[in-house]
Amino acid sequence: MDNERRCCKRELLELPLQIRSEQTQGDWVSALMLNASATGLSLTIPKESSLSPDEPVDLRLMLSKSSSYELGSGIIHHATIQDNCTVLGIELKERTPFLTDVKMLGISSELLKIKSLLPQISNSGLNVLIRGETGTGKNVLAKLIHNVRRGEESPFIRVNCPSIPDSLFESELFGHEKGAFTDAKFSTPGYFRLAAEGTLLLDEISEIQPHLQAKLLSVIEDKNFIPVGGQKVIPVRANIIATSNLDLEKAVDEGRFRRDLYYRLCEIPIHIPSLRDRKIDVSLLANYFLLIYCKKFNRSFQLLSDTEIKILNDHSWPGNIRELENYMKQIALLGKFVIPSQVMPNNASKGYLSPSEGAHRAPEEMDLGTDFLNDLLAEENTLPEIMKKMTEHMERTVILKILETCNQNKTTAAARLGISYRTLMRKAKQFHLP
Repeated sequence: MDNERRCCKRELLELPLQIRSEQTQGDWVSALMLNASATGLSLTIPKESSLSPDEPVDLRLMLSKSSSYELGSGIIHHATIQDNCTVLGIELKERTPFLTDVKMLGISSELLKIKSLLPQISNSGLNVLIRGETGTGKNVLAKLIHNVRRGEESPFIRVNCPSIPDSLFESELFGHEKGAFTDAKFSTPGYFRLAAEGTLLLDEISEIQPHLQAKLLSVIEDKNFIPVGGQKVIPVRANIIATSNLDLEKAVDEGRFRRDLYYRLCEIPIHIPSLRDRKIDVSLLANYFLLIYCKKFNRSFQLLSDTEIKILNDHSWPGNIRELENYMKQIALLGKFVIPSQVMPNNASKGYLSPSEGAHRAPEEMDLGTDFLNDLLAEENTLPEIMKKMTEHMERTVILKILETCNQNKTTAAARLGISYRTLMRKAKQFHLP
């Protein structure tokens, strides 16, 4: 019951919808979803709409100007007028899988299947291994499993395995006592103890060196450990979730990853498919990101057209959801649709689609050119503000290119850029990079 209640918890979410009376089958009315659960949602509609309490309604989620996804039917249980709109609370007649755990947004069969298994996964208490390409949402899924299994209030500790130097691995994970080594001026608890009875996420577990994998294996098998320089045995109470963007089975066959550790971590295997393997989610996510960033940048929001959705679907999205989010953020900021360079049509050799298609230059081609400068000037920025934004734009572009060259390995990218890993992570956060 506890897990069921967590699954059905309402979440903040904004998505474009349409609603109409089930009885009259009249015109569809545009609406904006505010929050949702598996059994109900709240939304806003224009103030002049005639929909009222106790009225049965049909609902659909808009994916483009001419494409939609049926959410089913429900009954309005309350209607409140606020400012220039009406807020409706609606109870659905049937549970809707899409609205369960909306933080992991998707309507593809692959995503809905994963979300439908969350209660069983969480009840099992087994170790979970989540695999998928960079940017597919592995950490988001891990947090969802944690929320259902242990609750949002319990500790959720994410360990970025590639960022831990081999020499500090044991100390970082298991803690150390004061005086355990030269620089150990005080005791530290380590990630396992910080996780307590919550969840320990071992992110990109494939990056741990083989000789350290054995130490991690013994802790997972014995469910206890001794801090570096300590004598007291500490029990492991946290659930363990691991993620990897590499083929771990191949790594096992090649001797780069211990087979026994693999099977200990992979008690429940989950694979999140890439965006190119679930095209229907591209249109949903694109409109979602466009809506939230249009609000953030005070831009007017319009649903993407079928032509624009086709352009997005034709792109391979090697960075998956992270790349798509950054891309839609640029569109919202610029106030116009731009296209990824990888899907640039032959008739747009200079970076433009035909005027009838309403698209503009790809982000990669804009750099610090005329269009970018004109946009800054249109926003009435001062000279210091323009120079600051141009510098940040160039810096962000360079970091993105280096990360791409280094296959998203931030440690290698930091060395290539001549900055520390900490500085790179700070800039990644500043520029909202993957």
